Amino acid sequence: MLRTKYFFILILLQLNFHAVSQTEEMQRILHPKVVLGGNFGLQLGTITQIEVSPLVGYKVLKPWQVGVRVSYTYFKNFNYDISNHLYGYSAWTRIFVFQKIFGHAEYEQLSIQRYDPNIGNYTGDRLWITGLLVGIGYSRMMGERAAANMSILWNLNQISDTPYSNPVIRVGFYF
Repeated sequence: MLRTKYFFILILLQLNFHAVSQTEEMQRILHPKVVLGGNFGLQLGTITQIEVSPLVGYKVLKPWQVGVRVSYTYFKNFNYDISNHLYGYSAWTRIFVFQKIFGHAEYEQLSIQRYDPNIGNYTGDRLWITGLLVGIGYSRMMGERAAANMSILWNLNQISDTPYSNPVIRVGFYF
């Protein structure tokens, strides 16, 4: 048990050093106004959900950023033996009202499989859902360029087919 603990600590230390060296390398490659990053979500168990959402943005002015994001989510409910693949894109803007606090607005398009309650499963038909998300966030710098962000968003256009409920909580990393 003690060996396992030291093994995981060693792996975490290596990941930390690797992340720092990549951040320094990105500083040399990326334009100072370009923002790269995204979100990764993972839930395992009776309901499994895996999300990958890379993004790219541009710092128009010091407090103002705009960008685009693509997303893919796999969802599986083992209790009912149903699964779904969601994918889409969005355009977003973010303005820092204080040094670490920002407002966020996002126009999102998601393609989902339509759920039919009569058969208790998803059909082969796909449906495009429009979301308009607004909210606030907190950004914590982790070096010169890297930051961890947490946002709490509300979908102002939520309908019965929307695959998530309000509020939408996102955690991501950015360079």
